[in-house]
Amino acid sequence: MSLQIAKSQPFREMTILTLTGKLLLGADCQKLEHAIDDVIAEGTKRVVIDMTSVDGIDSTGAGILVVLHGKLHKVGGSLRIAGAQGIVHEALSMIHIDRLVPFYATAQEASQSLVTP
Repeated sequence: MSLQIAKSQPFREMTILTLTGKLLLGADCQKLEHAIDDVIAEGTKRVVIDMTSVDGIDSTGAGILVVLHGKLHKVGGSLRIAGAQGIVHEALSMIHIDRLVPFYATAQEASQSLVTP
């Protein structure tokens, strides 16, 4: 199944991208990168990537998360990862992406961490 991306905006200047499927080399990674580029172009700087329904990831998929973090950081924004579980969570933790991008159990927890007090 190719990667599906659903976009929601629960708070002003924050977007949640909910992914379903596998985040793999090729069109899937490009689709996610284009989605982030669109979000940034719309003026959003705080993004949660909800990976609850992602059931596979390869090294390119993990690498694109680092690229997205860099794009958001460059414009003064922040990225959070929510819901990564099983093999996806293990892969991301093994290469220490959690040291760069904070992980949260749910999209709600991740989005709350981005709300400006």
